[in-house]
Amino acid sequence: MNRIEMREKLEKKLSPKRFEHSLGVEYTAACMAMCYDVDIEKAAVAGLLHDCAKYLSTEKKIKLCRENQLSISEYEYANPELLHGKLGAFYAKKKKVSLRESIGSVCSEFVMCYPPGIPILAPGERITKDILKYIAYAHEKGCQMTGPEDAKIENLNVLDV
Repeated sequence: MNRIEMREKLEKKLSPKRFEHSLGVEYTAACMAMCYDVDIEKAAVAGLLHDCAKYLSTEKKIKLCRENQLSISEYEYANPELLHGKLGAFYAKKKKVSLRESIGSVCSEFVMCYPPGIPILAPGERITKDILKYIAYAHEKGCQMTGPEDAKIENLNVLDV
């Protein structure tokens, strides 16, 4: 799907005000990409789609998070309008990349270790060097890793923008 098709689909889902906002963010993201010499198309798509799940009702956002095992923090329960980013990341197009390539990308799957049994990464979170160091550390210490498609944790699924 190209960016024009994305716009057309998004316009049908969002309110006119939210759609206009998304177009403005698309433009701003592209301008910033030019300034910082990064991929303009990727930035424009990210800006355009940043609110793609915003149109869902509070009940629907919570229901979809539960159905797809997306954790909801106490703060997110109190402020469910924040769940749209997590859901957008969950439903977005994904690609598999090596751990090294994943730094700076947005994760599209859970990575958890047991013990203690809490997520290290969740869909929608930016992957950092520190997070990858913790994954390597936990793995070396014998923690069982669960969640990612690649059980060996050599690759991660990230958003393909």
